[in-house]
Formats: sequence, structure tokens, C-alpha cells
Amino acid sequence: MNINLFKKLLIGISILSIFYSITNCGRNKSASYYYIALQYYLLVSQRKIPADKENEKKIISYLSKSLEENKDNLEAIKLKIFVQAGYFDIINKNILNNISLIDPERILQYFIELVEGDPNNISMRKFLINYFENATNYYPNNYMFHNSLAWYYATSKNKDLHNPQLALKHAKIAVELSKWKNDVYLDTLAEAYFVNNNLQKAIEIETQAIALSKSIYNKQLFNSNLKRYKAALENQKSVK
Repeated sequence: MNINLFKKLLIGISILSIFYSITNCGRNKSASYYYIALQYYLLVSQRKIPADKENEKKIISYLSKSLEENKDNLEAIKLKIFVQAGYFDIINKNILNNISLIDPERILQYFIELVEGDPNNISMRKFLINYFENATNYYPNNYMFHNSLAWYYATSKNKDLHNPQLALKHAKIAVELSKWKNDVYLDTLAEAYFVNNNLQKAIEIETQAIALSKSIYNKQLFNSNLKRYKAALENQKSVK
């Protein structure tokens, strides 16, 4: 049998199994729709069907139907956030060509590590900003999502991604939700004030972060940031 024909046959069987799942899981429509979306996602991730707009719409459509049946379907929410953040664009840019990751959570962690190792990776940073924007819409009280979003907005060097106002907005939310008890979130808030040119406030908040932190590594990092803020303030005064 022709190899290409055989591949098409396997894909056809996979897609048929997707729709067959509806009849087998009919008692739980939310799970059924999620399963269909997941199968399409896996086929795309494994490059068995194209990462095009048509398949992206199919996945999002089935995830939306799943959430209509059960708005608390956590797996459907996580996959929808992930796909809507621009996962298909990432696949088409061949960023994942050299790794075999399929699980969205592992891919997300891989992206975060990529950005930490390469702050100028615009594609990854854009994906992460989109991801955490979507995540905060679904989980407005999750301070980790707000803090991550604030940090990426504050530290992005690309002018299209750098957004001091949104950085400050989300940093404030993260600190308030965590009741001012998280040193890392205070550090993010200080950076947000810094990029908004409120240097005095940045120094004040960073000082609080240092006092609160029990981590030697964090204290060293925060003290380095504090020196940077103080130097910027002195420079600002000398210019005036």
C-alpha cells in the first residue's frame, strides 16, 4: 500500500474514533466534547493534521461546547487557554520541532524556561503574555497568573509587548490578592513602578520585599534591583 495513502487512512480512522466517542460518552457531553477537542489537539501536535485555522477553530469550538455543558471542566479550560494563546503559531514556526512534548502544561513550562534563558525570544514571550491574559480572564483571583503577566509586561524589551500600565495593574492585583505577604510579588510590583518611572515608590516596595523575604537568593536579587532603582533616582535628580 502507498505510504501516504496509509497515513491518510490512519488519520481518517483517528478522526472517526473522535466522533465515535460522542456515542460512547453521551451521558457526559462535556467530557465528550473535551475528548474530541483533545484528539484533534493531539493530531495537530503530532503533525498528523495541519496546524491551520480550520483545525484551530474546531478545537476551540468543541472546547466551548464542553464548557457550555460544564463551565467547571478544568481540563477543557486549560486546553482552551493554551490553544487560544497562539499554540498553532508556535507549531508553524517549528519551535517545538526538536522536542517531543505534547502535554500543554509541560510545554508551558518549557516555554517559561526558554524565555528565562532568552529574554529576547519575542515569539515565546508573546505566547506567554497571551496565555496569562486568558488565564486571568478565567481565574481573576489567581495571584500567580496576575504576577506572571505583570512581570512579562514590565520586562519585555519589545515595544509591542512592553506595557507599563498593564504591568502595574496586574502587579497590584497579585499583591493585594496575596495580602502583601509574598516577597516575589512585591518585587514584581516594584519593577512595575520602576518602568512607570515612579522611582520613589519602586524603592519603597522593593525595601518591603527585602524585609519580607526569607530567601538568601531572593534578598540578593532584590538588593540588586534596589540599587538599580536608587541609581536611577539619583540620575534623575542630577539631570534636574
